[in-house]
Amino acid sequence: NGVEAPKVLQPKSAPHPVIVFLGFLEYPPNRDAVEFFGGRIWPSVLDTFPQARFQVIGKGRPVPLKSMKNVEFRRYVDDLASLYKSATTLVPPIRAGSGIKNKILEAMAHGVPVVATSLAVEGIGARVGQHYLVAGTPEAFGAQVRKVLSTPELAQSIGMTGREFVQREFDWTRAIAELLKTYESVLKR
Repeated sequence: NGVEAPKVLQPKSAPHPVIVFLGFLEYPPNRDAVEFFGGRIWPSVLDTFPQARFQVIGKGRPVPLKSMKNVEFRRYVDDLASLYKSATTLVPPIRAGSGIKNKILEAMAHGVPVVATSLAVEGIGARVGQHYLVAGTPEAFGAQVRKVLSTPELAQSIGMTGREFVQREFDWTRAIAELLKTYESVLKR
């Protein structure tokens, strides 16, 4: 797995907090994640940040939520870099499924702080509290999101250390260079 991290990050552009979820909405674990966040976490975020927006990006039917206040479903985004520029945090509250989620690596590469379940970041190898924040219950997840939204220094720190981690461990340029070294060593035999 790998991502292409932008060379330079653009300054954030949203006038209000933007919480983003990315994923194919016909995949049951993604639908469950949106239902979980939208139904059990989002209301507590809105109580503290009434101007916040929850953007759900991905193909598929919108997930019905009890409260659709400040929730936007977008099937397609032309430019993910612009999306990340406006994102305050990425939330992958995945509770089922497996595998490295490239959407998390991409967000981290763009300096977007990630608040996730431990399952969502499984296999990435990043450090909790340094490269991302983790939560398992709705209460803890809401608290972590509110902490990111209310503490710009924390959001900046998590975003930048996450970016540095992805650049070091998952950048395509590095991955390709290592693959070429492997090929060269095999060819020299």
